[in-house]
Amino acid sequence: MCQNAAMRRAHLILALLAALCAAGTHIRALSADLLFDDRDLIRDNARLHVQSLSDWGDLLTSGWWEGEGHDLLWRPLTMATFAAQKTLGAGPRALHAANLLLHAAVTTLVFFLALGMPAAGRASPMRLGAAFGAALLFGVHPLGSEAVTLVVGRADLLVALATLGTLLALRRWRWQRRRPHLLALAAVLTAMACLAKENGFVMPLLALLALAPWARPVAAPATTGGRLREWRESLPALVAVLLPAALVLILRIGVLGSLMRLQAAALGDNPIAHAGFWAGRLTALRLLASGGWLFLWPRPLSVDYSYAAVTVPDVDGPLLVSTVAGLGALVLLLVLLRRLPAACWGVLFFLAAQALTANLLIPIGTVFAERLLYLPMAGLAIAVAALGAGGVAAAGAALRPPLLRVLPPGVALLILGLLASATLQRERDFAHDLSLWRATVAAVPASAKARYNHARSLSARGRDDEAAREYRRVLAILSNQVEATARQHVEAATNLAGIELRRGNPAEALLLLERAEALKPEVAEVAFRRALALEQLGRGKEALTAFRRGAQLAPQTARRLAVDGDPWRRWLRESASPPLPPPPADD
Repeated sequence: MCQNAAMRRAHLILALLAALCAAGTHIRALSADLLFDDRDLIRDNARLHVQSLSDWGDLLTSGWWEGEGHDLLWRPLTMATFAAQKTLGAGPRALHAANLLLHAAVTTLVFFLALGMPAAGRASPMRLGAAFGAALLFGVHPLGSEAVTLVVGRADLLVALATLGTLLALRRWRWQRRRPHLLALAAVLTAMACLAKENGFVMPLLALLALAPWARPVAAPATTGGRLREWRESLPALVAVLLPAALVLILRIGVLGSLMRLQAAALGDNPIAHAGFWAGRLTALRLLASGGWLFLWPRPLSVDYSYAAVTVPDVDGPLLVSTVAGLGALVLLLVLLRRLPAACWGVLFFLAAQALTANLLIPIGTVFAERLLYLPMAGLAIAVAALGAGGVAAAGAALRPPLLRVLPPGVALLILGLLASATLQRERDFAHDLSLWRATVAAVPASAKARYNHARSLSARGRDDEAAREYRRVLAILSNQVEATARQHVEAATNLAGIELRRGNPAEALLLLERAEALKPEVAEVAFRRALALEQLGRGKEALTAFRRGAQLAPQTARRLAVDGDPWRRWLRESASPPLPPPPADD
């Protein structure tokens, strides 16, 4: 009894130490700004300022995004955590702190999940070291920085927390104590995962993997009666996962009115959605391999893998050969790992956890994102740690001099130290928008989206010359795909025209705006800036016509511009627009 108590204390101490290391390597997240999607979904989201039960009801029954053109996403649990913090007056530091605590909690669950994995041979203290290594590897890895540091990454953190908690509860019920409260806990956590983000619906597949007979813990007694009886005994656990997932799916359809958006994602966000079936699936397989490689060699890292950062090649002989070779290598790897069940389990977990996000079954809203690897990399961390433990055990038997036996653990600590250093460096990129997009452009220089956001961040700091050069690079990247990426082309051209107007080059601005209007004539911002360019060129009547066009498309914007004075006020007065808004009240 005393020995068991001491072992439990050792487990808790190591889990806490892994959590502290995970939080420490991401500590710079506390000083990061609200960046990227954080601005639209958190900083500028009026829906998060809930003041009544009615406000809560509206928030929890609305989609993740507002407006047309977005994917049909419903993540009420994640939105509720944002609203709770914003209602209490939380600023960026508090929002980031919540993510940091969630990451530390997920790291502890990785430790306990790895601890229960089957090892090769009899149980030994090496299993404890391998579990601790898996937790450290997961916690300090720079691939997790995007999910931890961007506040919207909380959705992935919550899914990981609920998913790993569910798997631990199911495995404990199946092979240790058949207590009903464990199945109830698994059901609640499954619902939480599905309410946090869409990839939570992969839980039934992960439950099958966790309850597989060959994944039985070392200390658990074998079941007599064959594999069929073992699966029958796991049936209540599978029902505890399937039922809440199905209920949340029904709720989701009721709230959104549909399971998913029927239109394909924009080419700039997911080129796989616009490719042929086989070209898209082969690209998705290549990206699966890319995710695994980023875990093994996390350079370069990027928050953007949009169009031009990821290309869809034509289906030809070399592509088919390389794909078949890659799949063959994966099968061979799993065969070789059959004597290390934990390593095999980890690789399968990595693949299964991406079943809904890898664009293999259906194209989603994004082609690839590092935050989508947050939960899957827990499997790779367990696999690598199990392989390392096997290597250490073999080295311990082969290296007779005691001094040499410390070499493998020393190498492991060195690798973990290098990864932690890379994570600390990666966190610097998230300090503010300029540093983030500068690093992203360096990682994926062919991405129009990365350069566009870099240009915007430069322009916001008054660095118009540098911003103009970036906008021109964006237009050059998009020049061969104008029709497919019209929205991004128009935005870049319009922003560049604004810079040219500030620099006193109305003719250049007008040329850019006329091209933009030819692509998307329904954009009001283009019409308003055309009016300014024409006015500066002395073409007053044409300027008034352009303003009227913008006012027809966006009358509220025309009224707001009129508050700034002439020429907006004069144009609004001379056009057949609604009355001027009342002047702002004096303080």
